[in-house]
Amino acid sequence: MTSSAHIGATFGHYRILEQVGAGGMGEVFRAYDERLEREVALKFVSAARLADEGARKRFRREALILSRLNHPNLATIYDFDSQAGVDFLVMELVPGMSLSAMLAAGPLAENDTLHLGLQLADGVAAAHAQGVIHRDLKPGNLHITPDNRLKILDFGLAKLYESASPTASAECLTDPLAACGTVPYASPEQLLGEIVDVRTDVYAMGAVLYEMTTGRRPFTAVPSWRLSNDILYRIPDPPRALNAQLSPELERIVLRCLEKQPDHRYQSARELEEALKRLRSPAQSNISQVRRARRRHPGKKRICSLAVLPLVNLGGSDDDYFADGMTEALIANLAQIGALRVISRTSVMRYKGTDKSAPQIARELEVDGLVEGSTLRAGNRVRITAELIHAPTDTHLWAKIYERDFNNVLKLQRKVAQAIADEIQIRLTPKERQRLTGGRPINPEAYEAYLKGRYYWNKRTGPDIRRAIQYFEQAVAIDPNYAAAYAGLSDAYHVLWVYTGVAPTEVYLKAKTSALKALEIDSSLAEARTSLAAIKADDDWDFAGAESEFRRAIVLNPNYPTAHQWFAQYLAYVGRFDEAIAEAQKAQKLDPLSPIIHTVSGDTYLRARQYDRAIVELQKAIEIDPNFSLAHSKLRDAYLGKGQFPEAMAEGRTAAVLAASNREQAVQSATELEEAYLRSGEDGYWRKRLELAMAAKERPDMVGYDDSSYCIASICARIGEKDQAFLWLERAVEEREVSVVYFRTAPEFDDLRSDLRAAELVRRMGL
Repeated sequence: MTSSAHIGATFGHYRILEQVGAGGMGEVFRAYDERLEREVALKFVSAARLADEGARKRFRREALILSRLNHPNLATIYDFDSQAGVDFLVMELVPGMSLSAMLAAGPLAENDTLHLGLQLADGVAAAHAQGVIHRDLKPGNLHITPDNRLKILDFGLAKLYESASPTASAECLTDPLAACGTVPYASPEQLLGEIVDVRTDVYAMGAVLYEMTTGRRPFTAVPSWRLSNDILYRIPDPPRALNAQLSPELERIVLRCLEKQPDHRYQSARELEEALKRLRSPAQSNISQVRRARRRHPGKKRICSLAVLPLVNLGGSDDDYFADGMTEALIANLAQIGALRVISRTSVMRYKGTDKSAPQIARELEVDGLVEGSTLRAGNRVRITAELIHAPTDTHLWAKIYERDFNNVLKLQRKVAQAIADEIQIRLTPKERQRLTGGRPINPEAYEAYLKGRYYWNKRTGPDIRRAIQYFEQAVAIDPNYAAAYAGLSDAYHVLWVYTGVAPTEVYLKAKTSALKALEIDSSLAEARTSLAAIKADDDWDFAGAESEFRRAIVLNPNYPTAHQWFAQYLAYVGRFDEAIAEAQKAQKLDPLSPIIHTVSGDTYLRARQYDRAIVELQKAIEIDPNFSLAHSKLRDAYLGKGQFPEAMAEGRTAAVLAASNREQAVQSATELEEAYLRSGEDGYWRKRLELAMAAKERPDMVGYDDSSYCIASICARIGEKDQAFLWLERAVEEREVSVVYFRTAPEFDDLRSDLRAAELVRRMGL
């Protein structure tokens, strides 16, 4: 039976009126008890969870266990029944509003927190006294009634424990294999799958109290693996750092609840209740006033951060590049608004074709607004449908359809962006408004070639980068004044050596010429400024000029993650680590699911000698893309910094095999290195590595590892051959190898930097 089919149906003597909730365990409906003439709540568990008789018995046992709970702060279970093979619980229908709705406008006053916190602890203690652990306490499961009473709902994830011992074994009700709890409020032991006791509810109550006092959760990272990592290992920010009006005593209580080790928390809900009672002021609670203010708040849905989800292509499959291009263009236009944080293309494209809900996507990307829509191209006409959503509440705020001739598509994109900015009432500077209202007509053929160029450029493989170059060149041939196409051409040439192995000197001049041409046409193009900045840093060694261009690019488009990413790399190799880390974090905020940005962040921590943080970031990059060879290579270096050689060797092998065009040969080389390590330890490994690198200098067909002069110098440094290391470093400088600029901060050269020859090398590079 579907949810809609339940409406109006009668189960036993309960007539279904409307659906009031749904979750992983099932659905909840408001119903009318025709026998006792009162409204109740009916909870149906999904059929999948009652697929066998064992599950049905567990569900019936839940009803028996929960029916023993009788307390003013606990929602009462009235009945359990079954009809036509459908099992359901009959529960007290709790009026009022959820605590999560109340907290939508921010933290509560301390006395109001204590008023509700005492009721929460008292209700949980009563449940524990009956042998029930809730295991899913969170603001969404707590209701505040019109008479200011807190009611705890949904014991569907409760645990029955056999004795009062906090270490007693436990049995999961409803589904013993179900994932228990909601991650932001789950205790470390829950996340680790360990046996839990009453102290896991103490942790969850601490998380709820933290949110009541600060207006935010103790940990807010996304995606879920980052959040879980923070819960397991990070200390939450002190509540008083977020709410200066909070008393030190209440902060101490909250943080004790959130201790990682159960033994360090309050050992029972009753003990927590006593601690809160000692703080309680006799002043009357203002919950009613808070409720009224909270009710007024949802009308003002402020949006300060935004993600443009991939626009759906309503044309044929050959138009996928067009829909992706429209998505990227809309992101680029909105990203120029300094007061708005806009997630970059790399992260949002991971949601192409997703069935995730708007609130879930918003949580993962840490945004409060989403734009979704579609594109349709028919002949020389283009139609864009756009819709703005307030993501936390899944509220649709605005929708509109735009249609223009193809040669006015740039103006169309800017019009959509401006409409969105106006709708969310973001203040635009005069320059930002000018950029959104300007724009010249574009040749349709040139624009189509440009879109295809960006489509293939974003695939980031050697053949695709070469194909992108062909399309960008086609675009500028059709329209010689097309600044964005020149910027794309510069980007493609600049990274060509990374993905194809072509010598950087072969493409450097083409990259620089294209960037300068783009800026000659449009000096306000942030992408071109960023490209030129990277060229000045990597190829010209004009570091002052590079920094100036990076800063200009960021002013022009503060939401362009590549500008922050490349600026972080520049700051790292000139040794300004605190600034580099800050820029890397800005890039991550704008592009949270980008493996290259997590890799750059890890490399920045690596050069700052913060190896543990480097390892965390690099493992995140690998989780996003297990085949990203650069992340494995940098993780190898981080393990070397920690002195974990076997782990480093394993990551080096993975990186080499993934990067190689001839994987069989790469595996063979890696095996030889491992055999050398088994025979002669680390020194034997590095000497074999040096032998292979020197051989590769004479045999270009040898693959599977870096054989640059800079790499050879680093190997020589590791085995203590300083003179040879300096000879190869000088050669790398003469050859203007891109990597040599990292000499100043690379850990493997730490023992060489006191030598006068090191100072001369740094001087020659302009560092």
